[in-house]
Amino acid sequence: MVIALDACCGFKNMWKGKDTSNVIFLDKRREVKPTILADARWLPFRDKVFDIIYCDPPHLIRSDAKSILTRSPKSVGAEYLRKFGWFNSRSEWIVFLYRVNREFKRCLKDDGKLWFKLVDGKDRRVTKLRDVEIYLDNFQITSKKVADAKAGWSTNKTIYLWMKKA
Repeated sequence: MVIALDACCGFKNMWKGKDTSNVIFLDKRREVKPTILADARWLPFRDKVFDIIYCDPPHLIRSDAKSILTRSPKSVGAEYLRKFGWFNSRSEWIVFLYRVNREFKRCLKDDGKLWFKLVDGKDRRVTKLRDVEIYLDNFQITSKKVADAKAGWSTNKTIYLWMKKA
């Protein structure tokens, strides 16, 4: 049996209608009801236990997120932040990548795969593929799919990566 970890599971949107009997859902937000309440940067698992790790972390970098949530809590922006999360700064995003690089390598079996989703674009408030390529250096990209943003006004791209241990 393949054992999978969804390391930033959120509300588990990608799993709707799929068999998840072999998936452990991990998130640091209690309200998303993960199997395990923990941070992906410090995985509470032994070494080389997973065949696949899925990681769909927050895609926004917003130092003003808390003021948006306080100032206009019912706005579309506030709703998005509550649903998908955010990083407070680019340095927090980089530290996240640095830590999960180590933890994912440790917890993946030698022939295991990492699936990583991010958003990239001209907007400085989104995550960047170049950061993933630099800071997930324990992994090598084996497949990449790029899709246009769902919002018609956005020029950002959604990027899906399959990776293996380098």
